[in-house]
Amino acid sequence: TVGFYATVRTYEELFVEHGFADRLGPIRNAFLTGGADRLADAVGEDMTAVFAAAGTPDEVRKRASVYVGRADRLWVTPPHHLQSAADSGRWQRGILDTFGR
Repeated sequence: TVGFYATVRTYEELFVEHGFADRLGPIRNAFLTGGADRLADAVGEDMTAVFAAAGTPDEVRKRASVYVGRADRLWVTPPHHLQSAADSGRWQRGILDTFGR
């Protein structure tokens, strides 16, 4: 999902402001010519940590908890670009397992 947003020119300045300007070209290339694994490699863990919550359910809940009292709503969405239906379903189940209680 971070990789997809990094390909959208509307969001380019956000990535530039966070120091990722040099990564936008390779991410766009990976999105257009590679699969999900290549896109994830181009984004990397550092960019994921800035723009998303990823990890174990406990790690993700902890990361999301910093928004308690600062945001009215937490929008959680599974990756769906370059994902098979089975993979999207796996991500959705993970989100439900993490936040569904």
